[in-house]
Amino acid sequence: MKSFLLSILLFLLLSCNQQTKAQTEKAIIKSSEINSLKNEQEVEHFIRKSDSLYRKFTLKKVQDLTCIGCDSSLVSLANRLNVDYTYIKADFDNNGYMDILATGENKTYTSENFNPDLDVAYSKSFNAFVIMDFGEGKTKLYDLTEEIYRGIVPMVEYQDDKALLIVYTPKYETKVVRNKRKGVKSELIFKFSDFVEYNPLPKAYSIEKIEYNTEGCFGQCPIFSMEINKNGTSVFIAKEYNYTKPWQKGELLEGVYSATIKKENLSELTEVLNYIDFPSLQDHYNVIWTDDQTAVLKVTYNNGKVKTIKDYGLQGTYGMRKLHEMFFNLRTNQNWE
Repeated sequence: MKSFLLSILLFLLLSCNQQTKAQTEKAIIKSSEINSLKNEQEVEHFIRKSDSLYRKFTLKKVQDLTCIGCDSSLVSLANRLNVDYTYIKADFDNNGYMDILATGENKTYTSENFNPDLDVAYSKSFNAFVIMDFGEGKTKLYDLTEEIYRGIVPMVEYQDDKALLIVYTPKYETKVVRNKRKGVKSELIFKFSDFVEYNPLPKAYSIEKIEYNTEGCFGQCPIFSMEINKNGTSVFIAKEYNYTKPWQKGELLEGVYSATIKKENLSELTEVLNYIDFPSLQDHYNVIWTDDQTAVLKVTYNNGKVKTIKDYGLQGTYGMRKLHEMFFNLRTNQNWE
């Protein structure tokens, strides 16, 4: 009996030591420029030099920012959540390097100082983004907002030793049906080289076929369709405005193309679909403005079940934003013939 109790005691001690060691290892933060930033002036300087589209960025609290569609509900939400800071640091990908979440106003390229010779978009009055630090001086900015519209309240929470990015979107409602949106809380994790909704228990659906097609917009949005079978064989129909380079440059793609999707791209696409739990998503999403593009995703899975998602504005969820990016990239990163 004594030896049995002693064994249990030793097991508990070893478990505690291993747990403490793991927690200590996770708590170690490596030396980095972001970790050394001490005040708003230093943070602003870092942001401005990190991304050329933010050379005239100024840190501001959510409560002090204005944007199209922002109203008092945004300020009330920020106050209720005690989000009264302009930036906060956290290690979102658990690589030991601090990342930085910031809000503010960007005046780098406005309608007043826009240079038509530069391929850049207009700056936004409301900015919320994360600059990720991947080590060795490699950083990348991830925008959290919807185009130039609406404000959000971003913050950081910890679950299971993971730093989650929490984004609150306040309720928005007008007389126009499209301009109605319920309030949403999104728990985001950095995964698949982007921020997507956190799913602690992802399912593994048997995906048989993926169909994706886009419709036009008031402008030169790429119009195309793509069908991908579970073995990777695929057909890509380039209809209008499909170019090999951004900003409608490079070679214009037109007609019907076929290819076998590269194994790593097909695997990631399937993994993203499973992780975001595509059958549980809404059938329809829409942004609050007009003249934008619609994309329709249709997935056949589990012996003939079908899930169709229509996303007007391509902003349905953060996971959907990632999927849209992946499909748009597939037009140019495969060996189409």
